[in-house]
Amino acid sequence: MNLSLLEKDTIELCDEVASFMRKELEGFDLSRIEQKGSSSNLVSYVDKESERRLVNRLSKLLPGSGFLAEEGTDVKASNEYTWIIDPLDGTTNYLHGLPIFAISIGLQRKDKTILGIVYDVSNKHCYHAIEGGAAYCNEKQIHVSAIRTLEESLLATGFPYYHSSKKR
Repeated sequence: MNLSLLEKDTIELCDEVASFMRKELEGFDLSRIEQKGSSSNLVSYVDKESERRLVNRLSKLLPGSGFLAEEGTDVKASNEYTWIIDPLDGTTNYLHGLPIFAISIGLQRKDKTILGIVYDVSNKHCYHAIEGGAAYCNEKQIHVSAIRTLEESLLATGFPYYHSSKKR
């Protein structure tokens, strides 16, 4: 398997699925929102269709691979590879029109991550890396920040839905 070619093909797939997401956002059907467990953990037809498209094509790119995906696709691998997918990472933002959401994909070989892709749908930025290689935003190599102290750093966090009962 050529991991660089697989990365390229997966990025092209993310671009196609991102186009679908942007198109659906224009006329989003609010009646097709569902709750997963709690009232603040939402899923839509866009999440489900994006996952279906990703799984369908990735299974062709790497036959026999398994899947562990946010919206329920759970397939055991017949080979040593497993895709880990969040097809619409930031569903709540998407549903509220806040342009901060992504497609997140990882590929593991025997429980070791060898490929990672985070596709920022709104900005059309694709962050990607292969194990042992450099990290990129689109085709430009990126690096960790040169800032050395916490006081000079920018920090951000979110509050996961499944811990909402622990807020004080």
